[in-house]
Amino acid sequence: LVHRKRLLLPENDQSDHVAFSAHISSGFTAASLGKGHEVVYDVSDTNVGNGYDNVTGTFRAPSAGVYGFTWTMCADNLGEITIELVINGRQRGVNHVDSEINNDLDCSTAFVIEKVNVGDFVFIRSTAAGEGLFMSDSRARWSFSGWKLF
Repeated sequence: LVHRKRLLLPENDQSDHVAFSAHISSGFTAASLGKGHEVVYDVSDTNVGNGYDNVTGTFRAPSAGVYGFTWTMCADNLGEITIELVINGRQRGVNHVDSEINNDLDCSTAFVIEKVNVGDFVFIRSTAAGEGLFMSDSRARWSFSGWKLF
């Protein structure tokens, strides 16, 4: 008789897992955002670790580590704006979108990897008032996501 033992893998501890993804539920105008305002992504699609607050638009790191952050914005009908990723009050990334003509849709995505400590706050903010219209619907949407890499 040959006896075989089954190899059991250790349980995967998910207490340190962090990931969030949020988006804006509808289009808006540049005038409604203004200069220096935090962008609030009102729909939380994923919020593992409960670090993202869809009322304020701020992510507070529930654990320290290296994180990846990405954000997408879409301009429609002569929309133009510059948006920055802010960590603890400092700009850590910036992105610009500009739809040059009427009925033109343009989207732009940025990605940043940063070391973050417990309680650090991360959000997206407009650097200027911008102009025109911004799309966020089933065809293209503003989104903000982050996840702990290690």
